[in-house]
Amino acid sequence: MDEAIDREEMQEDQRPPRDAGHDRGEQRSRFRRSEASSGKSNTPGDVDQFQGQPSMNPSLIAEALGELNLSNAQVEALETSVQELLASEQARTEEAVQRLARTQADFSNYKRRNDQEREQQARYATMLLVSELLPVLDNLDRALATVPESVTGLPWTDGLLLVDRQLRATLEKQGLQPINALGTRFDPTQHEAIIHEESTEHADDEVIAELRRGYILHDRVVRPTLVKVAKHVEATAQSSEEN
Repeated sequence: MDEAIDREEMQEDQRPPRDAGHDRGEQRSRFRRSEASSGKSNTPGDVDQFQGQPSMNPSLIAEALGELNLSNAQVEALETSVQELLASEQARTEEAVQRLARTQADFSNYKRRNDQEREQQARYATMLLVSELLPVLDNLDRALATVPESVTGLPWTDGLLLVDRQLRATLEKQGLQPINALGTRFDPTQHEAIIHEESTEHADDEVIAELRRGYILHDRVVRPTLVKVAKHVEATAQSSEEN
């Protein structure tokens, strides 16, 4: 008995190994035999045809309902329920689309306002420094206005003029411009009236003198101009008052 078992084990060891392809072939053969016995076949063409069919094809839905052997009332109730469900989902979709559109519009407005604010901050970032330098410009104006003609052309006066030009050119690059008020009509947004003077030669509210020059940075007033404003009177009325 033991000798027979040993011979069978030796014969089993001497058999050639079965490759994986042979095993797969046997599996396919068994699968085809099972399909033939059951009468079913799942070919790739059938799968593709099934996947290509629309999920909401009305003819397929009607065919499926017919196979359920439902009554006409049940079919109508089911169709009504499906239509109501579709209408509800469509309304929800439209509402979601409208909310998305409003959100996008709100975000666009926020982004535009944010960009404008950053641009304004960068545009007027130097306003504080410029306002601190305006008294320096006032002192330079007073110094140059009081220079005697006898010292004009001397090195120190030329140096003073050069400093004045360089400082004004630097501030102009930052957007600073003087307000030219003399001879214009009084503007409360740019002028500050200190004196009202009667005059027969000037119109009402005409600026006849600048007491301190004002400046604007880009389109914003940094400091208004102090002015003297005329109050027009007739010549006969003024002469009668003098007499």
